[in-house]
Amino acid sequence: MKMNKRIVSCLVLVGMMVVTSANDETRDSCQPNADVPATRVNTTARVQKLRTAMQSEGVYALIIPTADDHQNEYVGEHDKKRAFITGFSGSAGTALVTMDDQLLWTDGRYFLQAADELDCNWKLMRSGEKDVPSLTKWIVENVPSDKSIGADAKVISTRSWKLYEETFGRKGLVMQKTSDLVGTVWNDLGGRDAASNNEVYQLNITYAGRTWQQKIADLRNKLKDSKAEALVVSALDEVAWLFNLRGSDIDYNPVFFAYAIVEKETTTSPKLYLRSAATRRASIAGHLQSADDGSCSSANCVKILDYDEVDNAVQAFNDQTKINDTIWISDSTNYHISSLLTNPKRLMDGISPLLLMKAIKNPVERDGMRRAHIRDSAVIVQFISKLEKGLEDGEDWDELKVSEEIDNLRTNQTGNKGLSFTTIAGSGKNGAYIHYTPTKLTNKVVNKDNMLLLDSGGQYLDGTTDITRTFHFGTPTAFQKLAYTLVLLGAIDLAMAKFPANITLGSSLDSLARRPLWERGLDYGHGTGHGIGMFLNVHEGPAWVALRKASNYVSKERAIYDGMFFSDEPGYYDDKKEFGVRLETIVMAAYVETEYGGTNKTLEFEPIALVPFEKNLMNLEMLDNKQRQWLNNYHKLCLEKTGKALKDAQLTEAYDWLEERTAPVPLVGVDVNSSGNTALASIAIITVAFVLTYLK
Repeated sequence: MKMNKRIVSCLVLVGMMVVTSANDETRDSCQPNADVPATRVNTTARVQKLRTAMQSEGVYALIIPTADDHQNEYVGEHDKKRAFITGFSGSAGTALVTMDDQLLWTDGRYFLQAADELDCNWKLMRSGEKDVPSLTKWIVENVPSDKSIGADAKVISTRSWKLYEETFGRKGLVMQKTSDLVGTVWNDLGGRDAASNNEVYQLNITYAGRTWQQKIADLRNKLKDSKAEALVVSALDEVAWLFNLRGSDIDYNPVFFAYAIVEKETTTSPKLYLRSAATRRASIAGHLQSADDGSCSSANCVKILDYDEVDNAVQAFNDQTKINDTIWISDSTNYHISSLLTNPKRLMDGISPLLLMKAIKNPVERDGMRRAHIRDSAVIVQFISKLEKGLEDGEDWDELKVSEEIDNLRTNQTGNKGLSFTTIAGSGKNGAYIHYTPTKLTNKVVNKDNMLLLDSGGQYLDGTTDITRTFHFGTPTAFQKLAYTLVLLGAIDLAMAKFPANITLGSSLDSLARRPLWERGLDYGHGTGHGIGMFLNVHEGPAWVALRKASNYVSKERAIYDGMFFSDEPGYYDDKKEFGVRLETIVMAAYVETEYGGTNKTLEFEPIALVPFEKNLMNLEMLDNKQRQWLNNYHKLCLEKTGKALKDAQLTEAYDWLEERTAPVPLVGVDVNSSGNTALASIAIITVAFVLTYLK
């Protein structure tokens, strides 16, 4: 029986009103008479409208990831669809809306933030915690077998879509492609930003180190070795890196919306599928040796085509006769693109070869990253010395003022192109929110009574930076000092690691940083280290330092190679005791000569972010001599390199502050200010002990 559409809509609305009356009983702020967090967003009307749209396409449940069409971790304002439908603004999370439930999965970085921002109709699924099922497990256990699971294939990776199909198929559930339902709801309700189409520009060879022609030649060699006819490039940072181009279509990420296709045949021009190509290609045509209209008459230039033409280009591979060659489409590419290749024998998935090529920096990029981090480290020292003096003088400071001041200092540096992410300045309890961003609603005073966690970074033409330090400008509690020192011990132990080159996975190193905390029954809910781009994304694969169970990138994890850059950032967060600690230093994996291994067989981490650690928060008696020596050596580097930058800028007060903070800590039983070396001092101590024993 066909029912009147108005009657159906009313019945659906009534059903949804019943559904959304349930509260998430796992959250304190959702208990009766609890205070409502200032950052909470009521999404009831949005979800109701979405459920109506879902029913019109015949799906019972809809998966809504964070990602955009290019699987970016951080997405532009136009593409923040998961944030729109849930109210949760964090950078990681997947929502599921059914006709009966609405749930959000996120990781430990965002548990506190999501608990505040989600209205109580949403159930917060704390990924990785005991008895919390994964999204796939929840669907299998709770969705009736005769229902369809929907998703927009443009925002789901090929890897995830295939996993969903296989997992749900075992129960008889069907994955169904839908239109952009959340985007349509957002457009209908209003308030959605337009898609960005900002200028695309050339990155000079002075910073890139290799021409785009050289990179294309390297890529073609890899295609030949893999017997692949062509590579479809969908990751925006890979497109930007390959062609030595940058943009600003996504805040804090110097990328632009485009696809690329490179074929192994040298007689074929590489193709760049650029969004709004007609208005944006003129600025890069000369660099890519193409005509102003994007055309290209030889194999030595790049054809600049319209963004939407990529679908036809991928489909065209179905008709070609080279059936023994495959088309390489990374499994992180959205499923809409990969599914256009209808012959499964022609599809080669796995990670993109560009991922590793980009991550291993060339000598020019390495030097640029070092320079950028020295300038950036000088910014941190300049700011913290000013903040500390201001607090001593009775000045008023808060989180927003801290963010504004340090952002202004950074963006005025030579070669700066903006920030690499929103500055995290968390005072007191806000420091326990791992990826906290201060707002007018959450802004707290920064004073001598609370700890301050400051995580910030910049984009420079010669490098991307990211550094975290934690401070206390008064008298910390015993537990705060304990927590800080445990985190510091972990950071030092990871920084001192030496390991086999080009075969060691970062996941095997993660426990080095956690061990001091684990021994006290403590831990932190995020990975210990992420890769970082060269004037590209602040988070970069394919190697990470993260526990396998905590990493979202295990399936494409690769070994650590010489020339890769990482963060070393253990932490501890306690919302009950109202503070957080994170110590993040960017390091570069570099060859080190060993006694028996020779050269080019072992890697170590070279620190390139050079800001001293907070002695006011250290329990020095917990550091052994090896850790103290590492700390002294690191602080010596800070004074030499960051100090020189401060002197060159005539920042005398900041230099004096740095000089005081980098004074060596005493080694146990050794006078570090003496001219004798540690080995001789140790021998002297042993000799004295022997003589005293003999005299007895």
